[in-house]
Amino acid sequence: MPKIIAVDLDGTLSKTTTDGSIGDPIKAMVDRVKDWHDAGREVVVFTARGDTEWRKIDAWLKLNGMPALNVTNIKSAEFSAIWDNRAMRVATDSGEVCSKCETAAKKQLNHSASFSRTDC
Repeated sequence: MPKIIAVDLDGTLSKTTTDGSIGDPIKAMVDRVKDWHDAGREVVVFTARGDTEWRKIDAWLKLNGMPALNVTNIKSAEFSAIWDNRAMRVATDSGEVCSKCETAAKKQLNHSASFSRTDC
């Protein structure tokens, strides 16, 4: 059974905005998604935006030269990976937070900057 790569929209595939619009595309993620799609991988946009936004997301994908992707706000056991700018990596079956993610989270709590990158 094929596994699906889930990619968050705001702050991951598109730049964050404060007015509820979908921001400019983030080239590195757009290129990555196109590469996965061209290689035959299934990719979905996994977003907290409600179902009323899905047509807007579809139009944004098309406008930015992206393939037509399914859009969902429901987590699936079929997801092999979730790419998200707010995620914290947790070791499988342990509940233990990746030490590099934990360090980044602590830094973020002490600063107003956006979430730090990790190399895990």
